[in-house]
Amino acid sequence: MKIYGLICYGKVKKMLKEKAEYAEMWKTGYKKEKPKLDIKKRDCMMCYQPFQSEGIHNRICISCKSTGYWQTGNDYEEIK
Repeated sequence: MKIYGLICYGKVKKMLKEKAEYAEMWKTGYKKEKPKLDIKKRDCMMCYQPFQSEGIHNRICISCKSTGYWQTGNDYEEIK
């Protein structure tokens, strides 16, 4: 039982320390740096045309995102 109490005390102490650090950062106006965007020319995964992509998460161009297929969740067509 004593070991469990020590483990919990350590976790609580760490949480209180982090909370105090965040409160101090908030008072001073500290803001975390935003990650840099990986802006590159990439090919759209729907129309295969190159476009300016903001990162690896951005693989569909704006014109393809405005199509009905993309908006309904059917981001592909069957080729007959």
